[in-house]
Amino acid sequence: RREAEAAGGHVHLLLGNHEIMNVDLDFRYVTSRHAWEGWAPRPEAETAMGEADKEAGEELAGILREMGWPRLTMDRVEAFRPGGHVTLEALAHTSVALVIGDTVFVHGGLLAKHVEYGLERLNWETRAWLVEGSTRPEFQHKPDIMDSIDAPVWNRLYSTPHPKEEALEELERVLSGLGARRMVMGHTPQLRGINAVFSKRGYEAWRCDTGMSSAMMGGPVEVLEILADGTVHVLTPSGVVPAAERSPEWVGEFVDVCDVGSGMCTPMPEELAKLQIGGKESKEEEEEEGEKKAVQEATGSAQEKEALLGVEGGKREEERRAEEEAERWKAGRKEAVEKLRRGGRGGH
Repeated sequence: RREAEAAGGHVHLLLGNHEIMNVDLDFRYVTSRHAWEGWAPRPEAETAMGEADKEAGEELAGILREMGWPRLTMDRVEAFRPGGHVTLEALAHTSVALVIGDTVFVHGGLLAKHVEYGLERLNWETRAWLVEGSTRPEFQHKPDIMDSIDAPVWNRLYSTPHPKEEALEELERVLSGLGARRMVMGHTPQLRGINAVFSKRGYEAWRCDTGMSSAMMGGPVEVLEILADGTVHVLTPSGVVPAAERSPEWVGEFVDVCDVGSGMCTPMPEELAKLQIGGKESKEEEEEEGEKKAVQEATGSAQEKEALLGVEGGKREEERRAEEEAERWKAGRKEAVEKLRRGGRGGH
C-alpha cells in the first residue's frame, strides 16, 4: 500500500464471503488444526484495543466455552470477531463494493436491489459491524442485506459460463444505475482463466477468480489490467492477452466449475436461479415442476416429496446437512451475542 501511494496510486481491498464468515464466527471452511494456531494478538495490537473491546472479547470467549466450543478455537475467535485485532488491522478499511472510474469492483456481484440500497450505506454499515459490533448494540449483527445467498459477497449470477439474457439485463440495470461500464468480480473459479461476458448494450462482466490457490485448484496466475482510456487486457506469465480473446466467442465453450463436483459453489435461491436459467426450458420441465409442487403441498415435506417422486436424495441431503451446519454456527453466534447484550454491555 505504501509503495502504491508513493507512486501516486492506491491499493483498495474488498471483503469476500470468507472474511465475512470468519468475523461472523462461521468457521466451516477452517479445516486444518494449524489454521487455529498463531492468532494471539501482538503486544502492540493488544495495546491499541480499547478496554470495552477487551472486555467484550473475554466475555464472548467465556460464553462460547460454556456452549462447548473447543479451547483451540478461542484465539481465532478473538482475532476475527467484530472488534477483534485482526478484524481491526486487516478488515476495518475494506469495502464491500467500489466504483472507480467506469468500473465496479465486488467479490461476488451486485444486483439492482444493492444499488437501490446504496453502496456507500452498504460499505458504512458493514464496517460499523466489523469495528463496533462487539461494543455497540445497534451494530451487533451484520446488515441484513449481507446475510443472504445473493449478497454482494455470495452472488454468482454473472459468473456462470453463459448467463441468460435476464441476468445480463440485470447487469445492465446495475451498471447503468451506477454510471459504469463493467463489473469486475471473483468468487466463482473460472476453469479457463479470467474471462468476460457482454450484454447487448455492451456492458461487461469480468470474472477474475482463476482458482490459483493450491488449496483451490491451482489455476493460472493472471491479472486484469484496465487502462485509463478504457482498454482492458489480461496479464499472464506468457504475455498480454487482449480483452477480445477472453470472450466466449474466442475461448469457446465454458465449463461451469459448479458442475464438476468441486463443492465450491453455493446453491442459489429460487428467485435468483430463475434469473440465471431464463425461465423453463420446456413444457415437460414446467409440468414436472408443477407435479413436484403439488406433491410438496400435499405432503408438507421436502423429504416426502423426494421419496414420492423417486428423486435421488444424495445431493440434496448433502446440501441439507451443510445448511443445518450453517444454521448451527449462526445460532451459536446469535446466542452468544444475545447473552452479551443481556449482560449489560449496552452502555459501552
